[in-house]
Amino acid sequence: MKKIFFAAVFLLGAVYANAASAQENALISAGGQMYDKWYSIKGVKPPKGNHPSYVGKKKGASTWRCKECHGWDLKGATGAYSKGSHYTGIKGLQAYKNGSVKDIVAILKNDKHQYGPLMSDAELTAIATFVAKTQVDTDPYINLKTKKVTGDLMAGSAVFAGVCAKCHGLDGKTINFKEAPKEVYVGDAVRDNPWEALHKVRFGHPGTQMPALFGYSLKSAIDVLSYAQTLK
Repeated sequence: MKKIFFAAVFLLGAVYANAASAQENALISAGGQMYDKWYSIKGVKPPKGNHPSYVGKKKGASTWRCKECHGWDLKGATGAYSKGSHYTGIKGLQAYKNGSVKDIVAILKNDKHQYGPLMSDAELTAIATFVAKTQVDTDPYINLKTKKVTGDLMAGSAVFAGVCAKCHGLDGKTINFKEAPKEVYVGDAVRDNPWEALHKVRFGHPGTQMPALFGYSLKSAIDVLSYAQTLK
């Protein structure tokens, strides 16, 4: 599963004109998905129990996900996870923006994180590259209180129709994220957690063929989320 995943993301990167940047984009997309749910990408069971360094309200597998402590916006306790069921008080990763990938890998292996025995150096490097090279301040685009995404609706509708609608449908109701009879479609999900939605639009969703838009501009991702929030 791990080999298939990494092969797939590198093939997706081949659509970009510059081979070097395409390879990095693919590596970053892989890292973003590993940050989301690394054990799903690897096709393995998560470690039993809570992560030893986790201090929040969640239990079990979710406590081993990078995003559970540091948030979808990578701001930790100062971002979207500053309150609520995901609050841990753990700091964000802003200090590592444009940082050394090698140093970040070493941190992922330290006694606090304990990921060394669980992931290969290639996988840890993918996560570290994602952390070092993709951080953006979401505050200008997503209102922390209302969760409203500020983007260009017309531009977003074009991206949605050309990319997202292939799976979600033009009305956004082809995929129900919850088991019937509960209905949670893409518009509902983006209104509820636009930070998670932005992460998955940019880097893809683990275990699916959802295309990663990291090679596109950040503006395109924001625009498509702004439009998706209008889907009822």
